[in-house]
Amino acid sequence: MQKGIILTALLMFFMLGLSSVIVSSGYAVISNFNVPVLPAAEYRNLTPYVAVLNEVWDYTSNTALYEALVAGQVQMAGIVHESQILQAEHDPNLYLYDQPVYGFGPIIQFNFNRYPMNNTYFRWAIFSLVNYQLVQQQVFDNGLLGTAMPWYVDPSLYAYFFNPNATIFYQTHESFNLTRARIYLQDAGLVYSSSLGTWTYPNGTPVTITWIIPANSPPALKLAEIVTQAAKEIGLNIQYQVVPFTPTLIQDLLTENYDLITFGWSVNAIAPDWLYFIDGPLAPSTSDDAFVNATINQLLTQAYVLSSNLNQSEYYTKQAVYYLQAAVPEIVAGWANDVIGAYLPGYANYVPTVGGGISLIDVHVSNSTHGKFNWGLAPESAAPTTYDVYTAETVCEFDGLGEVYDTPLTSPPFNALQLLPWIVSNWTVISHLNETIPGTNIKIVNGQEIILNLVHNDTFQNGFPLNALAINFTMWYFDMGGYASNPFNPSQDTVYIGTYYGKPVILNYTAEAMFPSFEWFGTLPNLVYSYVPSNNPYTIYIYFNDSSYWNIYSLSGIYIVPPSIFENIPPQYLGADVYSVSTNGQVIGSGPYYLYAWNKSVGSTFIRNDGYFKLDPLANFIANITYGSTSTYTFTFNITQVYAAPAYINGKPTVSLPLVPITNATGNAWIWIYGSTTPMMSVPITHVMGNEYEVSIPVNQLKPGFTYVLFVNATYTEPLVLNMSANSIGSGVRIVDVPHVYYAYYTFNILSPVTPVTTTTTTTTTTTTTTTTTVVSTISPVASYTPPSPPAVSTVVITTSTAVYGSLGVGIVVVIIALIVALVFRRK
Repeated sequence: MQKGIILTALLMFFMLGLSSVIVSSGYAVISNFNVPVLPAAEYRNLTPYVAVLNEVWDYTSNTALYEALVAGQVQMAGIVHESQILQAEHDPNLYLYDQPVYGFGPIIQFNFNRYPMNNTYFRWAIFSLVNYQLVQQQVFDNGLLGTAMPWYVDPSLYAYFFNPNATIFYQTHESFNLTRARIYLQDAGLVYSSSLGTWTYPNGTPVTITWIIPANSPPALKLAEIVTQAAKEIGLNIQYQVVPFTPTLIQDLLTENYDLITFGWSVNAIAPDWLYFIDGPLAPSTSDDAFVNATINQLLTQAYVLSSNLNQSEYYTKQAVYYLQAAVPEIVAGWANDVIGAYLPGYANYVPTVGGGISLIDVHVSNSTHGKFNWGLAPESAAPTTYDVYTAETVCEFDGLGEVYDTPLTSPPFNALQLLPWIVSNWTVISHLNETIPGTNIKIVNGQEIILNLVHNDTFQNGFPLNALAINFTMWYFDMGGYASNPFNPSQDTVYIGTYYGKPVILNYTAEAMFPSFEWFGTLPNLVYSYVPSNNPYTIYIYFNDSSYWNIYSLSGIYIVPPSIFENIPPQYLGADVYSVSTNGQVIGSGPYYLYAWNKSVGSTFIRNDGYFKLDPLANFIANITYGSTSTYTFTFNITQVYAAPAYINGKPTVSLPLVPITNATGNAWIWIYGSTTPMMSVPITHVMGNEYEVSIPVNQLKPGFTYVLFVNATYTEPLVLNMSANSIGSGVRIVDVPHVYYAYYTFNILSPVTPVTTTTTTTTTTTTTTTTTVVSTISPVASYTPPSPPAVSTVVITTSTAVYGSLGVGIVVVIIALIVALVFRRK
């Protein structure tokens, strides 16, 4: 009895994680399933609804990408040319998203390790060369691509954090004025030589400022032309060089091989967060510009790390914004509009967000949950050079990683500052603690405790359960506290971060600080301790030596990595490019897709993770089963484990067997009515042969007229290799057997039996009996899914049977079939 209660409780966790805005009355139907553009307030928190996602970047120009969008070869792409935006506005086949987003650029960043870039007067002089009227017209195509503005926060997006006094400072000291620019150059120590007709250093050497700008970026090129022409008018020699964004511009940035450099930033809704990293205490490592300003650092630390409420954070951020306007670590040309075209014929449920472009959370092929979607990436967005979550830097790289890795919490598409459960089902924040953390000698002053409780049905794509230990590992592995050495004993450079699968993991923070993670290092300032109770691996207690209002937000967006992979890799090896998880097929997360193939010059293919804990069971429909036609229905399926991701790079396998057949799984399948939270029964999983398994659905024990969920819950054991020489004590290799899990979600309909209707007509001479039988169409089971071969081109075609339409419910199946027949007759 007690065991039954425990199993029921676990199933409750599983089904609560599957809640969605689904209309369930009899046969289940996905609400608004074929609406082309789904309002943000009506999005579904289940995903994904396409089986294959291709990210494609082999288009050589923005025009070529736009033409591919219009032709339907890609279903979503950014649009950057004014004429094409105007054309797209009137194209009935396109939905045009054109809204301000959390991102700014192009920027002009200064190298503070070089003179005269490290002189404030020189930076003011360059600022005074920027004619924002021309920037609005030429760089932002008269406002179609964004808004020209010199502010460090966009007042329309960050009203709480904008400081109006910054506008006064700009107008007085930095607005377009060539005469003032000449004065500033003199104040910076430069000398104008009338004989040479140019500015020189005090020793008479002519000044030449080198400016690096990215190729295939019309806005960056236009900005460079505007500023260099203005500089020419006052005799200042600025030479811009157009280079590929990757690897050249990124390498120049990382090595600080520039005077001026142009790129852009994609940020979030929390201004003190990204300002802290881009222009605050972590600017030298994040922006690679050697910018240090003690006043700004103090203000942003107060705003992001030490403010316990929103009002305090707003106050200090506003002060920092004013000082940034004066210090000019970079010149902001403007804030972007995201102009995105979405192809409508044959696709549905694009979700426009506030400040974040178009969300693909619910997008799918019309009337199907088994199609593919091609996302075209603009040439200037730059193809990924890595999928290493530790070292990734560019938007394109994180676009892919965001499909692979999950985060503790999420936000709805209509409000980026609202936190919602995801992997974490609920959480508690306790602030203003003055205590010694239980079980330690660590005393926190005005500290904070955050308790995260995780769902119980999330797994990594390699079969390892995802629990709170994975969050604990990720925080400390990425050095999210930002320590240069052991926080508990500064005289030592190593710190123990827990035992995982029997291996004590010890990190060398001094070595890691030499090669910190661009995205993750220092994102949890004042993190001091965390622990996972031994009797509850799905809860974690996290402690900070501050009561920051933003700690829970910083935790919410962590990309959770599997300890089973990363505990064998010293993080400094990743940072120094000594080792790469992407080239070794170890980009394995717990997200909605796994990385199947990566062609570095063409694109990447992501395959749906059918065991994803947020997958709508209606996406995997088994069959319509007529009640009374059989006492049991046998459903056959395969169990495989993702062993390598990407499985293929440039068409070559990363390992010999990227998908491993599982032959030793055991377990049960649970059945409940779709939309319910009460399991009705469980049936055993039977091993047929190899990695083939089956379950027998007891049709005669189920009520007709409903859609049912079949939840496969299997376990199996696989060996894990532990390198005791990496991040640990000891040496050699230890092999341990570790339990794995396999989850999968399916649905099926139990149809009501059909009774023949008999009509008898009698006359004086004959008796005629006419029998009419109503036939209900049934759908054969979905065939077992085999991933496609490595793509030689930018798309992968997945062939699916009509069985996929069953996921929409019986009533819609009939409509779809009728539409297909109608089209056939029209062709005739």
